[in-house]
Amino acid sequence: MKTFYFSATGNSLYVAKRIGGEVYSIPQMLKEGKSEFKDE
Repeated sequence: MKTFYFSATGNSLYVAKRIGGEVYSIPQMLKEGKSEFKDE
């Protein structure tokens, strides 16, 4: 499972980690130009 989060204060990151799976920062993915992901 992939979990995407957007967090300025860290609250969303905390929740994303609690949900589990691979955790991705939306701003970081945009900065790196990554926009396609696959999951089951």
